[in-house]
Amino acid sequence: MLAAVEAARERPRRGERGDLAGGAAVAERVREVAASSSVFFLVDSLDHLRRGGRLSAAAAALGTVLGMRPILTLKGGHIEVREKVRTRRAARERLVALAVEAAARLESPRLGVHHLGQPEIAAEVAGQLATGAGVDVAEVTISQISAVIGAHAGPGLLSVVVAER
Repeated sequence: MLAAVEAARERPRRGERGDLAGGAAVAERVREVAASSSVFFLVDSLDHLRRGGRLSAAAAALGTVLGMRPILTLKGGHIEVREKVRTRRAARERLVALAVEAAARLESPRLGVHHLGQPEIAAEVAGQLATGAGVDVAEVTISQISAVIGAHAGPGLLSVVVAER
């Protein structure tokens, strides 16, 4: 989203020449940033994923009994399980590690931490990301996730997005 706003501000004005004109330049920039992006997220409870049909009742029950915390990712527009971790703390640590690894592959990374009802934990994760990725804490955006995504993932959702600036 930020890349689209920045591209719109920088696009050639009417009558000026550029490689792409107006909205096409913005759309091209958004596609570039999307291609460089990595998204990792974890949920606090498997119940919302089960209710939304993204997880079977048996898998949700077994995962809950074992204390599993799946780290999910977006791949090709689909949600996939990246890893399974046993505790909340270990899952948050692994979430940070995956994001730092993704940021290290980019020339100028931009990071975002999204949460649902956990602003303190999101701030803590943002600080860990800034330290691990070698970026200024002010460059890590923290925001609450939208209600639509929250309805599918449930309270306690924590997500990290890494993209090229």
